[in-house]
Amino acid sequence: MSSFPLLDSIKFKLKNTEPKEYKDQDLADLALKLSKMKKDKHELIYTLIKSYNNTLESPTLLGLPFECKQLKSGIKCDLKNLPLELVQILDVFYNMN
Repeated sequence: MSSFPLLDSIKFKLKNTEPKEYKDQDLADLALKLSKMKKDKHELIYTLIKSYNNTLESPTLLGLPFECKQLKSGIKCDLKNLPLELVQILDVFYNMN
């Protein structure tokens, strides 16, 4: 369990589903879709990533997790660097919105 109910809700939805495999093009398509979301959704995406990181046995405590980078325009994460479960969580989040 995390301290972020949205993450818990999405993880519960994924609990009994087969893991989806993402090819490079799938990841690129998802990244494009996520990038086009409004700023308030980007803040939720960041919170999902950070909250997911905090549920791990060895979370990144300083800086941004999963090799994400802080840019002037916001935060950038390469979906290839994220755990599969987190990519699925972001995919479900996108489809919810």
